[in-house]
Amino acid sequence: MSYQFKLILSHIEGAINLGLIARSMNNFSLDSLTLINPQLSLEDSNISKFSPHSSHLLEKVSIVSSLEDIKNDCDLVIGFSRRTGQFRRKDLSLPTLNEFLINKYPSSSSIALVFGNEQVGLKDDEIKFCDFQCDIPTTGELGSLNLSHAVAIVLYELNRIPLSSSLTEVSNHQSLASLIGLLDRVNYFKKETKKELFIPYLSKLLSRGVNNHEDDLVLSNLFKRLEGIFQKKDHK
Repeated sequence: MSYQFKLILSHIEGAINLGLIARSMNNFSLDSLTLINPQLSLEDSNISKFSPHSSHLLEKVSIVSSLEDIKNDCDLVIGFSRRTGQFRRKDLSLPTLNEFLINKYPSSSSIALVFGNEQVGLKDDEIKFCDFQCDIPTTGELGSLNLSHAVAIVLYELNRIPLSSSLTEVSNHQSLASLIGLLDRVNYFKKETKKELFIPYLSKLLSRGVNNHEDDLVLSNLFKRLEGIFQKKDHK
């Protein structure tokens, strides 16, 4: 792989899952594993039983208390989840992830791949620390994948990124700062909680562009409201 991928597992419960994940990491030459509040004993014999020839990966595993603890060490944090909601929209789909990374991020980037608990996946307070939310499309009635299967599929897909990818650093910080400044000047955010939810969403839009009807509607409403605010100012 051309990027520095780091696998992050939040509140993992299953020893067998952890063993299978370590084996998949070994299959695809990934050696960075962090566990957020694991709900199991790392001494469970099923871990080693299901991770043949991969114990070296588990010997140097890092354990942290929250996703916030790792965010500053990564250039990009991608959370894998199929659940959606307000400001929890699907930003990326796995079939398009490689092209997105190649076009947007240099090959020297450190990228965290975050997976949630087997029962509930990534919670809302964890998703907010992710730069993007990505899903793995399925065709059957059951949309959720087993955790170890999901990790293996993602690692396989990312392993297809050419090692020779030569990328240019891309930043949207200046554009985002200008837009936030404009919104603050016209008192667009009357509630601070709305700003906390909306700004990360705008940042994602600037990075990946509009990719669905909901994105288009959000931007359309934003521009209409700004137009109304400026018209009122002109009439004063």
